[in-house]
Amino acid sequence: MNFLRPRLAALILAVAFASAALPAASHAGNIAAPGVGKQDCTYTIGYWKTHPDQWPVMTLTLGTITYNASQLQLIFNQPVQGNGLVSLSQQLIAAKFNVAQGASDATVAATITQADALIANKVCPPIGVGSLPPGQTSAMVTTLDLYNTGNLGVPHCGTTTAARVSTWGSLKSFYR
Repeated sequence: MNFLRPRLAALILAVAFASAALPAASHAGNIAAPGVGKQDCTYTIGYWKTHPDQWPVMTLTLGTITYNASQLQLIFNQPVQGNGLVSLSQQLIAAKFNVAQGASDATVAATITQADALIANKVCPPIGVGSLPPGQTSAMVTTLDLYNTGNLGVPHCGTTTAARVSTWGSLKSFYR
């Protein structure tokens, strides 16, 4: 079953030319090819929390527990209140969403694996009552936060260099 949501679609338009000898076809149409917009950049937990319609997956596994979309939203909305499991889960959800939407995980793959191993079968509040001391999770939370904010590995989405404006004449002269 595919849990990826289409974020971009390709539109294919076929055009046929007619002549006196070959009349135009009587049918024309468009073919939509859905796809997932892959971006090698990251979004923060704040973005993912407030844009559930952009989530690249509808279920996610933290440790050994699989959560559905409504449970993930509840975890995002849960105050940390000194529970390292909550802060780690929130950053881990964002990191996994970023990877699922196309961001490279080269700089955080080991941290994601370590976080899943530490979480194991603990069920994150408010769905469950799992808990971890913040001192046990703080290094992983920091690493995942750096990744999710675009300060480790890939850049933050939306942080792009503006395109240079050129005229057609200047482009032609460049290639002559």
